[in-house]
Amino acid sequence: MAGDGDDRVARALRARGDAVFSCAPALGDRLPDAAEVDAVVCYGGAQSVNDDDAPYLARETEWIRRWAGEGRPYFGICLGAQLLARALGGEVARHPRGLFEIGFGEVRPVNAGDSFLPRAEKFFQWHQEGFTPPPGARLLARGAVFANQAFAVDEKIIGVQFHPEVTRHMLLRWQREAAHMLQRPEAHSAARQLADWERHHEKVRRWLGGFLERWRGGGEDAGRDVGWAA
Repeated sequence: MAGDGDDRVARALRARGDAVFSCAPALGDRLPDAAEVDAVVCYGGAQSVNDDDAPYLARETEWIRRWAGEGRPYFGICLGAQLLARALGGEVARHPRGLFEIGFGEVRPVNAGDSFLPRAEKFFQWHQEGFTPPPGARLLARGAVFANQAFAVDEKIIGVQFHPEVTRHMLLRWQREAAHMLQRPEAHSAARQLADWERHHEKVRRWLGGFLERWRGGGEDAGRDVGWAA
């Protein structure tokens, strides 16, 4: 789904002066021309990149292939990362043992001290598929359930499996709208998710702020347009 305009990524980008607008191809929105935006955040959703009955995903994947091929800034979250992986030749599939990942889980840096993720942190997860990074990409982070948690094509083209954008309001909405998913044996209970959000959200907020500042950069990049979609 497209971001709701009040998630943590959108808030942080607006705070630094970026103009942010939404594009939802799943709802029929036109994908922007390259000249209309300077960077793209692609969020998650219930869809699978392997869905053959969602032609808009094929169009979006081709759009991402062209965008990333030009080396332009792209931040993919969950489905957004899977679309990036697929667009550039990686694979997206369910866990080999059929596991889901719903709730907070530890994400570890591949290289300790890396600026992307200096140390292990707990991030919110909600997914049943994962990605294999595309050829030539650098794996940035690992997890215990789905091994591949973040990859970079270059310093401006990055995908993460976890959800740093989630606010408490969003978490409650997801629990309500996808309550059936909480019945999965691997899913953390709604109460545990909320308790873990309270425990970890400030660290996630600080990590996200630092990441976005590096991703967008300062100076002439501040205040330019960022679109987001899925």
